[in-house]
Amino acid sequence: MTNKVRYGLTNVHVAVIEDVKDDKEVYGEFQRVRGAVNLSLDPQGDQTPFYADNMAYHVFTSNAGYEGSIELAELPEFFLEEILGEKKVNGVLVEDINAKGKSFALAFEFDGDKKATRHVLYNCTASRPTISGQTNAESIEAQTSELTFTAAPSAKGVVRAKTASETADEVYNTWFTAPFDAEATTTEED
Repeated sequence: MTNKVRYGLTNVHVAVIEDVKDDKEVYGEFQRVRGAVNLSLDPQGDQTPFYADNMAYHVFTSNAGYEGSIELAELPEFFLEEILGEKKVNGVLVEDINAKGKSFALAFEFDGDKKATRHVLYNCTASRPTISGQTNAESIEAQTSELTFTAAPSAKGVVRAKTASETADEVYNTWFTAPFDAEATTTEED
């Protein structure tokens, strides 16, 4: 079942990277982030041509992950605390200049005409979200939160994984339980 089209962002989840042991990230549990409005990812890296015989003889490419942004109806408190490092003081979230953010895995899915395609980015770091609002006029328009993030390669060099038409049901159905372990899997090329 191969999709012909992609639409609809849903099922956004994050899992904090708690540690790195033996060059492998140790993730906390996935937590759902509701209210996903928009997600965009721009690839990072360079293409460098090597010229010989009066032509581009070979082109070297590098994969430095992605730069992205995600727009949400509202950023949940657990994200502000656990990932951005804000602290609760007497029930109030406080951001200070010494806040230490944590890296995280980001999983999500896009609907398709046949089956939703699920993705995971393994080593994300988020910036602080934009804060904006506007007054109500004749109609009420919902305001959103947007933050930018970098999706870098994992300690083992894995940037992203996504389900495909051949993905086993067991893998597909447990996608949002924990980040897919790409290092423990053999591929057809191995």
